Amino acid sequence: MKKIILIINFIILLPSVLYSQYGWFLQNTTPNIILKDVYFINSNLGWTVGSEGTVLKTTNGGTDWQNQNIGTSNFLQDIYFLDSTNGYIVGQSSTFAITTDAGDTWVIQPPLNYSLNGVVFTSLNNGILITANAKILRTSDGGNNWSIAYSTSSDWDLNSIDFLDQDNGVVVGGTWDGMLQYHRGLIVITHDGGITWQTRITQDYLNDVQFIDINNIIAIGQQESPGFERGVIKRTTDGGSFWSTRYIQGNINLKGLYFTDINNGYITVAWNGTILYTSDGGLNLITQYTESGIYLYDIYFTDLNNGWAVGSDGTILHTKYGGFIPVELSSFTASSAEGKVFLNWTTSTEVNNLGFEIERKITKVNEGNWLRIGFKEGYGTTTETQSYQFIDDVSQLHATSLSYRLKQIDFDGSYEYSEEVLVENLAPIDYALNQNYPNPFNPSTRITYSVPQTSFVTIKLYDVLGTEIATLVNENKAAGIYEVEFNSTSITSGIYFYRLNAGEYIETKKMVVLK
Repeated sequence: MKKIILIINFIILLPSVLYSQYGWFLQNTTPNIILKDVYFINSNLGWTVGSEGTVLKTTNGGTDWQNQNIGTSNFLQDIYFLDSTNGYIVGQSSTFAITTDAGDTWVIQPPLNYSLNGVVFTSLNNGILITANAKILRTSDGGNNWSIAYSTSSDWDLNSIDFLDQDNGVVVGGTWDGMLQYHRGLIVITHDGGITWQTRITQDYLNDVQFIDINNIIAIGQQESPGFERGVIKRTTDGGSFWSTRYIQGNINLKGLYFTDINNGYITVAWNGTILYTSDGGLNLITQYTESGIYLYDIYFTDLNNGWAVGSDGTILHTKYGGFIPVELSSFTASSAEGKVFLNWTTSTEVNNLGFEIERKITKVNEGNWLRIGFKEGYGTTTETQSYQFIDDVSQLHATSLSYRLKQIDFDGSYEYSEEVLVENLAPIDYALNQNYPNPFNPSTRITYSVPQTSFVTIKLYDVLGTEIATLVNENKAAGIYEVEFNSTSITSGIYFYRLNAGEYIETKKMVVLK
């Protein structure tokens, strides 16, 4: 972010943000690698998998990612962890791997003769696999033996699986009807741990699904037929009996989703690197991130704030604030009049904003020493423009310039500073001539004075006999506080007087030169 400081009586900090252009930050890129799925145990521990047998692990929220070799170069489709140590990976060419040590080592399991697209384990013994050719496999002995729990025409792809608990699960997929030239979709639901499944056919190809609670399930995908293609969001609020459908116009394919509750959710758009956010269950969508050329496959959140999205070219995106820019300053201004400085600022968005501490520094006097002079309460979380004002009474300050900054504080105590603004030529209330500093002095001293309106100003130096020694100021001055430096190398030790004349105002002070 570029630092902008205008040294004038009225100062504007151009629109800027305290954080980033987006609420999503790039953590990783790996050319020619596709990351297909991402899974996190908590805000620090997570994994992502993809093409060429790629498995990446992080233990610090994605600041660093370590490549784990699991012994295959097959395309890996899905990863799931039952807890912080027991995890499962599936992929093409019947790839199935298990870890019992948080992914430090992986054991490739005997092939099952199916290309595998998804995996869920509800306990160490009970697990479900879905295949690319429309089969659901079930184990009750930790994966040693598998049986076919569901099967339909091999023309169907099963793309995503999610379980709410040990009993309730859902699988979605789709197929392309070559004869009729349009997509169809498949939803299958179980309420007995995968022993039996109920099927529903839709006209929409489905890529991902989430079982949010016992009543609410959301699935996403696309609808395609000759001449058009559009995204689709399907939702049930009665456990799967009735599904509502919302279409998103445009040539888009909704690929991955994650909902933190029944209302707040995130969806990735495959072909144009977009992340969409909804706060009303998918009725309305807000674009949080767009990067052309990126294909985003999956997204995962560990809580309301921390999320990751993965895609083509090894892309890993991360947000710490629910995908939003925490606080975006659209303006920050400072102006002075009659001994006061008026600070005004506006925000475009706020997330978890406790408020702003206002800090001031007397420039050139105590450089680097910031003083807290006030606090303005924030609006928490809002996407509406908010305006703030703070008035600083500086009439008793003998300063020629002041710097200000905002310390934005979150509810969790974390904070960020805004850019600084500098105000010079402060407009005082009255004329004033201040005592020089230092005094006594050798060889130089500083004299500050105040002019409340434009005036012709003279400051002259006299000895004890009244003889004029020097003229320090002799010109028109706009309203403000000024400083002049005097060097005594040309005069002897002794007592001297300096006099300010400005309009009808006259004031005299004594100074001592001590050599």
